[in-house]
Amino acid sequence: MKPVRPRDLKLFEHDSSEKILGEIPRSNIGLLFIFLNALMLTGLLLVLLFFSTRYEANITSSLNMSEDLNLSGILAVVIMGVIILVFAGSILAGYVYSNSYIIITEQKLVLINTKGIFARRVSQLSIGDVQDISVDQNTFFSRLFNYGSINIETAGEQVNLIFSFAHSPNDNAKYIVDAHEQNLKLFGN
Repeated sequence: MKPVRPRDLKLFEHDSSEKILGEIPRSNIGLLFIFLNALMLTGLLLVLLFFSTRYEANITSSLNMSEDLNLSGILAVVIMGVIILVFAGSILAGYVYSNSYIIITEQKLVLINTKGIFARRVSQLSIGDVQDISVDQNTFFSRLFNYGSINIETAGEQVNLIFSFAHSPNDNAKYIVDAHEQNLKLFGN
């Protein structure tokens, strides 16, 4: 269990006697997927640039364009601009991805779901209201790299929480169950 960063304590209401148990982060494998997608898209754009420069004469003649037009130069500038946007978007996606996590206290679960640079949703749930916790690891990679979804189910009309790409989901689910049982011992049903 990862310790909670002090700046994150301002995101939810808690009293001074409430013990902060830890934080469940997302797995770093998701960052790898984000940046691999950026690299693949960059590779495709560079292949497009290569073939457009190689066959520039054929392209300009088939589109009835002027021979004086430097199509490969224009296309190179456009593709480099798109590559810069792809990497900027990947950095933004990595920031959003890595700033979503669950904080566990002895009284509540707090799901902090960052949706953009400025958008964030903070959901708080009394740990006593937890009815069931399940873990989904549906792929070979999720088992190999130890990540998955933690599904937190509650009674009644409250919204169930799903935290995807959780690091060590089985260990963290057990940690939530243990915190729930400690809460029941301290505060009853």
